Amino acid sequence: GQMMRTVEALALSLMALAGSPSVPAYYLSPHPRPACEAADLEDIVGYTAIGSSNVVGEFEGADFNKPVGLDNGMIFEFQEYNYTYSYRPAVIIFAKSATFAGKSVFLYKLLIDDQLYDVRRVR
Repeated sequence: GQMMRTVEALALSLMALAGSPSVPAYYLSPHPRPACEAADLEDIVGYTAIGSSNVVGEFEGADFNKPVGLDNGMIFEFQEYNYTYSYRPAVIIFAKSATFAGKSVFLYKLLIDDQLYDVRRVR
């Protein structure tokens, strides 16, 4: 929690004062490092974070209708294109209920690393 982050920041500050080269530069700043900016979250207003997982194996970005499997067994298809590469990146799954043609449906977004994707759930 907050106490652990405070202890970690204090320890890193002490290491910085001792001249340790392994201290990230943002710990030397008098201001805390932001996790994200408010503007970064505009696209998920109304969505709920319903889970976290990891991509199974290599992740080579998104392409239309390209499937992506998660360690938790969920499978999604991308509704957009974006190339990137990482191995087993972290994923946060967002969902929002909506009504379409009189039917209740769920809309999904995946936050993979630092990129938000529009997806369709397959499983």
